[in-house]
Amino acid sequence: MLNVLFSIFWIYSLSCILAVADDKSNKGDSNTAENVFVVLWFFIWLFFGFLFYYFMVFTIAVSCSFWYYKVEGRNYLLTAYRWLFTSAFGSIVFGSFLIALITFARMIVDSKRRENKNIAVAICLCLISFCLKSIENLLQILNHNCVIVMSVTGENYINSAKTTIGILSRFLGLMSISNIITGLLVFWGVVIVAGLIGVISFFWIDGVGGTSGEVAIVVIVSVLGSIMVSSLIFSVLVEAVSSVFIFYCFDVKFKEMGYSSNNMPAEINEALGNYSEPNYESKQ
Repeated sequence: MLNVLFSIFWIYSLSCILAVADDKSNKGDSNTAENVFVVLWFFIWLFFGFLFYYFMVFTIAVSCSFWYYKVEGRNYLLTAYRWLFTSAFGSIVFGSFLIALITFARMIVDSKRRENKNIAVAICLCLISFCLKSIENLLQILNHNCVIVMSVTGENYINSAKTTIGILSRFLGLMSISNIITGLLVFWGVVIVAGLIGVISFFWIDGVGGTSGEVAIVVIVSVLGSIMVSSLIFSVLVEAVSSVFIFYCFDVKFKEMGYSSNNMPAEINEALGNYSEPNYESKQ
């Protein structure tokens, strides 16, 4: 919701900036300041887009941790927001700034590469863009899992990143399989939901005697709306699966260190071999 509201504000503000720049250009005045601000405004859009996304990831991770570790007597949503603004806010802002900066630099390089006619320069820019894109993808993976880690450990960005790297290096194959499965679930889930809504809306509006134009408008609006809603719902599911995966990796590491936990879902306890052991009791 915050992202949608900010996007509306951002689009309105951008249109105002462009209108001022166009007015100055028509009058023959310099609009350099407005052009610079437009570039800065795009960076701000990227930054807040990542920031609100990581807010969502953190909130879902805390909520999942309450279910996973069976925390009772506390409101998970209020606790998530309190932890967010008292311990994790600075780390999330820092991570959002890093990924926004890398993404913005890659977009600028891509823009210059498309405009450049010199083959040698274009090749160099292509290599730079490839490096930046690789760093961007790695940083997105790191930040995403880092936010989940700090939601349960309370660590700062650097320490959470170290913990995340240790987990991902140990469970990289399992994480890849989990990402592939969740990606397929989201894709086919959105396709099936949008397809069913489209078919139902078509037969409904056709059955009440709508014209071909009305049928087309209703179907298009229904499909687009269902894609937006189902994408949001399935994205929450993906974040929940990612959070549980990180918690599971933590428990595997604890198991290797000689600690066990029963304060989690019975199926995971059984998979770890903790089913009948004391809660976080050290093995002697």
